[in-house]
Amino acid sequence: MARRRDYSYISPCVKWTLFFFNFIFWLFGMLVLAIGLYGVVFTAQDLHGLKSVETAYIIITDLSGVMVVLGSIIFIVSFAGCVGALRENLCLLKLYFWSLTIFLIAELMFAIACIIFPWKSREIIEHLLSKRLIEEYRESQNTQNFVDFLQTEFGCCGITVEGYLDWNANEYFNCSESSPSAEKCGVPASCCLNRKNLTHFDFMCGYGMQNKKMYVTHQARSLMDQISLQRSRWYS
Repeated sequence: MARRRDYSYISPCVKWTLFFFNFIFWLFGMLVLAIGLYGVVFTAQDLHGLKSVETAYIIITDLSGVMVVLGSIIFIVSFAGCVGALRENLCLLKLYFWSLTIFLIAELMFAIACIIFPWKSREIIEHLLSKRLIEEYRESQNTQNFVDFLQTEFGCCGITVEGYLDWNANEYFNCSESSPSAEKCGVPASCCLNRKNLTHFDFMCGYGMQNKKMYVTHQARSLMDQISLQRSRWYS
């Protein structure tokens, strides 16, 4: 009668460390996935009446769709590492190893690209974020809430170095003469500075802000001049 194996090929310290580490990320992946699914349902209800193809495209490219994809990847990879370490399953451990390897290579390539082409990388990222967050600000409630949260928490307005003028790319805040929008040449209310001693917040405080001159301090102007000089050196 064959004796039952009561030993392990993996060190118990490494095994349980890998298990608990991935268990935390597994719970985090579930949380992100749950929030994303809730946002997908919420967005689908807002888009009721549109064609299924248009609805699917908006949901996939929406912030909630990105969270669903990201949460699913974290959930699957951490689950493979968690169960693979616990059960010493080589198949799951290989999946976990190659997934992390691919992520590491992608991060290194992105970091190298940002180091070699810093301004070009910044322009590409700003363009992508501007198109997704600025131009489609009113298209999705999730995107609108996300942008409002960022601008309120970080006290900013816009994405690029142009600042609040970025909102001219949005059809609702565009300053063109043919624009029929009541928010023409304005910015979202989240761009306004919230003062703690105010009892009521004016949601129309951003109206017509693009027509006003930007106030720039001496230090900010010097910094902008340095950035422009550095950028000209990179492109020359």
